[in-house]
Amino acid sequence: MLIGLCDDSRTWCEFATAVLEDFLKENGWDAELISFAGSRELLEEYTGSIPDILFLDIELEEERDGISLAKEINLRYPECQIVFLTDYLYYAVDIFETKHAYFVLKEQFEDRLPEIFHKLMYRLDQSCQRLVFSVAWGREMLVKPSEMLFLERDMRHTIVHTLWGDFQVKEKLDELMLRV
Repeated sequence: MLIGLCDDSRTWCEFATAVLEDFLKENGWDAELISFAGSRELLEEYTGSIPDILFLDIELEEERDGISLAKEINLRYPECQIVFLTDYLYYAVDIFETKHAYFVLKEQFEDRLPEIFHKLMYRLDQSCQRLVFSVAWGREMLVKPSEMLFLERDMRHTIVHTLWGDFQVKEKLDELMLRV
């Protein structure tokens, strides 16, 4: 697992990195930590894998703030889990313009880590799940629950509507609902 910290304050990044390393070690989780000094370093200069989890400061001393950066990350890397960090509560409403996992005040960062990681690990686990559907001619379709839009019954078939297309299965809705 790769965890990123994006904050223009090197002091904060060093503190948060130390806190995260201790927390991960106490819980027996293996992760690599990487720090970014801003959006340019994260999106333009960094050539490695995008973090699975990104702790992102909302107020960056750049042209772009953390919320607009999160929107771009949502588009480019939809699997990246974003945790917003800030010193100011008045950003709490603006974060809902993005897909994010958590919002935390920096002063509560250390105390909130167990809650944050409980939610993050649940989301990561859910994103790895796949449902198997039997379709025509003995073929199988693998679908993430997050890719499913809805199920629809049409006569003797159930239509599975997904982000990438639709397909039919013979199973009844109540049978499928037990699996989803």
